[in-house]
Amino acid sequence: MSGGAGWRHWLGRAEHDAAGRFRSFVQVINKVDGPFQPVDEEIASILTSQAGVCLRNASAYRSQATVQVRRGRGDAGTQARTVPHE
Repeated sequence: MSGGAGWRHWLGRAEHDAAGRFRSFVQVINKVDGPFQPVDEEIASILTSQAGVCLRNASAYRSQATVQVRRGRGDAGTQARTVPHE
């Protein structure tokens, strides 16, 4: 496809979680040696999937870090007991 902003070709892939919620999007533009091929689409899908994994891991890490900080302070009213999972 051709698009705006000087794009000759572009390829985009979205990643959704198990509940169908949008998690990430990877876009690549202007392949040096011509239009994108099926193998390029496969690579973009793999990269998008890995980006989704990274985002989920970062979210889980942030949640766990928040729990640890709350427990370390000993704030009885805000102390978390479980970490929610997506």
